[in-house]
Amino acid sequence: MRTLIVFCMLLLSTSIAFADGVQPEGSGTENSPYQIATLDNLLWLSTTPESWESHFIQTADIDASDTENWNGGEGFLPIGTDGEFKGIYNGQNHSIEDICIRRNTSVNTGLFAKTERAEISFVKLLNVEIMGNNKSGGLAGMCWVTEITHCKVTGSVTGENNVGGLVGLMSMYTMVDSCHFSGEVNGCTNVGGFTGIILGTVAY
Repeated sequence: MRTLIVFCMLLLSTSIAFADGVQPEGSGTENSPYQIATLDNLLWLSTTPESWESHFIQTADIDASDTENWNGGEGFLPIGTDGEFKGIYNGQNHSIEDICIRRNTSVNTGLFAKTERAEISFVKLLNVEIMGNNKSGGLAGMCWVTEITHCKVTGSVTGENNVGGLVGLMSMYTMVDSCHFSGEVNGCTNVGGFTGIILGTVAY
């Protein structure tokens, strides 16, 4: 019986580790940013809210195709769900390919759910499948006081209200420079190839 209990505890421990991903190298500071190199690192970022005010760099291309099987078919959990991403993420022109997010009843759906006073640059998302409800975008569902530069998104984004290829809703003082979307955007209200709705100043 004791052996069985230990075995079950080991299985539970392994399951928890997988669910939370793998912490990347680095300490999250400007001089030692977290280094996102694998899909497990990206999973750790999405499930670790205490890291959302840190510095990140992406150091390799990431194949995210397995996310279509995650969370009972809902896919990847957006970074900044139940909070805001307030950090700095530099993708360094490395790609994240085939990421799948299917959250038809959710608000703020994208690689980043909601950003606030954040900086996102050189992120390349290829062949995304994003499905949300209100405020859905390939890169982010909603951005507030955020700088987005040199980002590229391709694929499909679907939602109900405030749906955009890059960002669903761009709120106050968000700046966008040298960004590009190519693909298909579907929705009912406030739908655009680049952004669904702008509530503030956007610089291109």
